Amino acid sequence: MYQYIALRIADPMFHSLTYSVFSLFSDGLHDLKKRRLMQSCLLLLVLLSMPAVADQQVLRVGVYHNPPKIFLSNADGTDAQMSGFFGDLLREIAQREQWHIEAVECEWSDCLAQLERGDLDLLPDVAMTTERKHRFAFHQIPALHSWSQVFSHTSVELDSVLDLQDKRIAVLEGSVQYDYLQQLVEMFNLNIQWIIIDSLQQGLELVKTLDADGLATNNLFGGYHAQAYQLKPTAVIFQPAEVYFAGPQNQSQIPLERINAWLSEWSNDPNSPYLQILQGWKAPETQFVTPRSVWILSSALILALLILLFGIRRLKGEIHLTRDELRKSDDKFTTLVSAQKEEVHQLNYYDPLTGLANRRQFIERLNLVLSELKTSPQQGAILLLDIDSFRNLNDTLGHQFGDQLLIHVADRLKRHHQNHENLARFGGDEFMIILENLSDDTVQLVNQVEITVDRLNQSFKRAFTIQGQDITTSICFGIVTFSSKNRSADELIQKAELALFDAKKSGRRQIKFFDHEMQAQAEQHTQYEIGLGYALKNNELTLHYQPQYKANQIVGVEALIRWQPKGGKMISPAQFIPIAEHSGLIIPIGEWVITEACKTLACWSKQANTQHLTMAVNISAVQMRQKEFVDQVVRIIDQTQAPASQLEFELTESLLIDNSEDTINKIEQLKALGISFSLDDFGTGYSSLSMLTRFPLDTLKVDQSFVRDMHRDARDYNVVKAIVELGRGLNLNVIAEGVETEQQKEALLKLGCYHFQGFLFSKPLPLENLNMDT
Repeated sequence: MYQYIALRIADPMFHSLTYSVFSLFSDGLHDLKKRRLMQSCLLLLVLLSMPAVADQQVLRVGVYHNPPKIFLSNADGTDAQMSGFFGDLLREIAQREQWHIEAVECEWSDCLAQLERGDLDLLPDVAMTTERKHRFAFHQIPALHSWSQVFSHTSVELDSVLDLQDKRIAVLEGSVQYDYLQQLVEMFNLNIQWIIIDSLQQGLELVKTLDADGLATNNLFGGYHAQAYQLKPTAVIFQPAEVYFAGPQNQSQIPLERINAWLSEWSNDPNSPYLQILQGWKAPETQFVTPRSVWILSSALILALLILLFGIRRLKGEIHLTRDELRKSDDKFTTLVSAQKEEVHQLNYYDPLTGLANRRQFIERLNLVLSELKTSPQQGAILLLDIDSFRNLNDTLGHQFGDQLLIHVADRLKRHHQNHENLARFGGDEFMIILENLSDDTVQLVNQVEITVDRLNQSFKRAFTIQGQDITTSICFGIVTFSSKNRSADELIQKAELALFDAKKSGRRQIKFFDHEMQAQAEQHTQYEIGLGYALKNNELTLHYQPQYKANQIVGVEALIRWQPKGGKMISPAQFIPIAEHSGLIIPIGEWVITEACKTLACWSKQANTQHLTMAVNISAVQMRQKEFVDQVVRIIDQTQAPASQLEFELTESLLIDNSEDTINKIEQLKALGISFSLDDFGTGYSSLSMLTRFPLDTLKVDQSFVRDMHRDARDYNVVKAIVELGRGLNLNVIAEGVETEQQKEALLKLGCYHFQGFLFSKPLPLENLNMDT
């Protein structure tokens, strides 16, 4: 906004013209020539004055009350002047730029609205957000750095975010503090009573009169007014912010550009006006001076006390020396025995790392609780806790770090479970808790248990600070209830362990109660684990081969393991493979599968009608994690003389995600031998483009769940189409598994997928039943 101001009269030519004009007036205006000369002079006078009248730019600047950053120094008078850090800084720049500042007093939300309409040219003290960048213009270098903080009344305790529960918090309408705290409320499920204010001064008054428990504002404003309004800063600190001058989006940006230029020039100069203004508006520090007389008196008292203590100590020493001589040998023996008893008891019943009861003491305590049920029937529960991903933390950051985490976890459990007799470290990263005196009603009992679990889960949302790092973890719960019908502590502990095992299979922060179906699954798990060890030794495992086709020609097979116990029914791989992986038996079983497949491949390589066939073998994540896996494969290929170029390893998506760098290294070593790799069941797990570009794969397998209904379901059809196009774009082969009908085959052909596997062509067959002529 530019306006013309009074004419300058310092120019000599301007004085000369002015004198001529006045002379003409004094001589009279009757002469025509004189009148025309006067008009020409006046016109020239106006033209010469034009550059001078535009020397000053008038800027309308919004000012809201937010000391020490920006405020009007005399808001009630007629000579109100913009003050504070931003006010002094802008006036310093305006003096150099020959700007005229017109301060416009407004409330915060109204200031923003006027700026957006273009009624204001500048608004100081505006934090830049994504939303505001679309509404306003900003300069590049921030004028000030600050952060947001909650200030409470001196009588209100706010030590953490969770302490905001049920508190009344004053916050400025349309401020960044309000937007952030709203997100915090949703994250922690807090109930906060918001008091929306039009000005920060209103918030100060509300806290001072205890009509609000706290005020959310910037650290400078809160610190500036803390003493006068009985405020104190809290630990709720958030949103470090860079603060700017803002301007309208669609108007001249020259003022912002000039502000940015001065900030760039001044920010690194220790003697610049910018740093002097910044230093001048820092909150004053309170200094306490102790009178000299107090120092002298205190020193005299301390000296007298030291002399007195020295005398008492010397006197006591003489008394004890005499007494110790009389009882020396007796006391020495007694002390030694007591120390040994205490040490033995501590080792037998307490965990040396956390100080909690150990497994032995916990079992004794549980047996005592169960025996008391005979005389006072009641319900109870056992909670078995396990730290999620503890092994990964331990392996990544070191065992010392893991020990510190266990100590912190034990301390937090102590704070949230007062009955320490019923709390124990059960081993490793597992902790046990006994809950007593629960309701006889099943619904109420479960509710009581869930309240305890929720309280513990909430406590674990706060990060642990270990070796300068903030670590956030979670826990899984295995829970079993007990009553007067239970008699065995070992049985209850076993059930809790089964429940925990089921919880950890489901993911992080899971809670599982024990039931009889879980027990049956556990017994079958044990039977399969024992049976697999026997099957490996007694040749109960076999390989079946399912052909893979291109058009109507067989191009390879997939080797699939089968287990049929002697005299029993065939057991599905879906049932025993997870058990083999959990028990570690998958390592010898996987080695056997690769060996048998390579023996078959070596035989086929010597026959004209089969030497072109490929052999696909599924590789478990447990196998791939072995350090010696690559050496094992090399040894098998050397022993069997199988052509590595005809061998293909099928991997799962979860395997690629877990320890990806090690996996990539092993894949590259095996590919150097000629072995190719395919990604099995693509699209059902954690598939991503980054995975496909990072890992050196050769083939994508479309999962049968998409193929099954692709000719009927448009969504499945589009998924298959996307996978085929993705494979073609990445120069990968694509094979569809689970092809059972001609309709599915035709739909795949139209999409450009030409490799198939499924019952339409052949089910998995023993080697002797394979037909190699098709």
